Amino acid sequence: MKKIILSTSLSLFGFISLTGQNEKFIGIMKRQISVLDTAQKVETLAGLVNTFERVANAEKKDWSAYYYAAYSVLRKAYALKDPTKNDENADLAEKLILKADSLSPNNSEISCLKSMNAGLRMMVDPMTRGQKYGIESNMWLMKAIEQDPTNPRPYMLSGQGKLFTPPQWGGGKDKALLDFEKAQKLFATFNPVNEIYPNWGKTYNEMLMKKAKE
Repeated sequence: MKKIILSTSLSLFGFISLTGQNEKFIGIMKRQISVLDTAQKVETLAGLVNTFERVANAEKKDWSAYYYAAYSVLRKAYALKDPTKNDENADLAEKLILKADSLSPNNSEISCLKSMNAGLRMMVDPMTRGQKYGIESNMWLMKAIEQDPTNPRPYMLSGQGKLFTPPQWGGGKDKALLDFEKAQKLFATFNPVNEIYPNWGKTYNEMLMKKAKE
């Protein structure tokens, strides 16, 4: 009887410890995501890359920390606006994306990051890299929509690409606006799976939609 009680107590202790660890992880993630939502400076974004990567390496089994580390790398690279650093940042983002992907395959949000990373490589030299990485970027957006038709982010990213692509190359404001309007409808009904699930882009989509209407 004592062995049964001891076994039950140990199991309960393990459950409580695991629950407490999960709550700590969620708390840290929520605080860092809140910082990321408003971060603009390259230094702040670089710090977030390190923070999310440390959290990911400590947790190991959750894809979201690797996801946000990769997203922070991409945000940092786009804020830096230095094409000579793009491949270096894309290499780091790719490593983090692959880790997230191994923990959560066929994830629409991760496919969006793959598209953004291809776009980052394309911007090193659009004239020579445009065809290869442009096709790759669009492929991942189509995959993201297939994986989750309720996700607004692939439509927003598709519209962003079209907005800054000349009409003779398949872009233009009219085509971009259709994507932004679709994204806006989906943002209105999108329900994140949990407190730390990706939920960014609504305000940015509104800004891009306004630009497309100008």
